[in-house]
Amino acid sequence: MILATLDTSIVVAIYGIAGSVALYLLGKIFEYASLHIAIRAEIGRTIEAITNFRRIWVDAMERSTTDRFTLVPFYTAVYDAQLENVGMLLWDVKSVVRFFGYVKFVNAYQETRPPAADIEKTREFIRHYPGVLATLLTKTTRSFLNASEYKILLESLQASKDITAPSFEIDKHS
Repeated sequence: MILATLDTSIVVAIYGIAGSVALYLLGKIFEYASLHIAIRAEIGRTIEAITNFRRIWVDAMERSTTDRFTLVPFYTAVYDAQLENVGMLLWDVKSVVRFFGYVKFVNAYQETRPPAADIEKTREFIRHYPGVLATLLTKTTRSFLNASEYKILLESLQASKDITAPSFEIDKHS
């Protein structure tokens, strides 16, 4: 064996270098795995939160009680913290960026809610808001849900009574 003929210090150095490389690679594997788990968890949580909030909003529209809602931005702290690492994702990076980009758009759209005193603009916002949420859910979530989950989501959106809400299209080529 070649290692038996080498000086002991050289053998120790070779094992040290090999061990360091192995630990570095193992650390990167765990880092990638952690990033995937964290982003997937945040996407799942955000989809669930938006779906539930949209249902509550539509119910409030039917009862004319949307004025009681304070629109809080949807929380994306994990994605925001990992934005520089998103290129490490092994699955469709474009879909991840598109999803969170649309969440940021929804958060910005919420800020355009007019004051209650502006009745006409408030009514318009109330009518359009579920469509904005529905567009996020239908145009950006297919990559993250299995076929049956996506079908259930679409059926729940189609069953909504706010079918007059517009669907804000986003660029299909981005």
